[in-house]
Amino acid sequence: MFASGAKYGIMRQSEVDRVDPEVLNTSSPGFGLKLFRDYMPSANILAMYSHRGQDSFNYYHENWTTHLAEPQNICGRMTLNSKFAEGSRHLGNTSVMEVAEFDEYGNPVACPVWPFQLLFEPTLGRAWPNHWIEDF
Repeated sequence: MFASGAKYGIMRQSEVDRVDPEVLNTSSPGFGLKLFRDYMPSANILAMYSHRGQDSFNYYHENWTTHLAEPQNICGRMTLNSKFAEGSRHLGNTSVMEVAEFDEYGNPVACPVWPFQLLFEPTLGRAWPNHWIEDF
């Protein structure tokens, strides 16, 4: 799908935790992207800025990536890594290999090629304020 594209998909944007208007921190904004394929499960991409959140109420303030830096807090790192280890030995990273393996019609790609990491740069980030406005 990296080579041929996809006509249809949906994106879900979310916060990991509730945002407190008294604390200048957006709690780890991120998204999940589903690219639809015929006769098989969708191709999925997950991305976030970081585990610690960002020092802004602007949801689009920072770039998002498929490879997150480990938390600096030892307890947080151990907690997250033990949970992530249930599903992968690549802690904090999500592969996008499945996006490249099949096209949108469900046909296998003979020699799939995919990037090691994706970086998403919000183009409208400067249009949003960094201060608190209201709940979603």
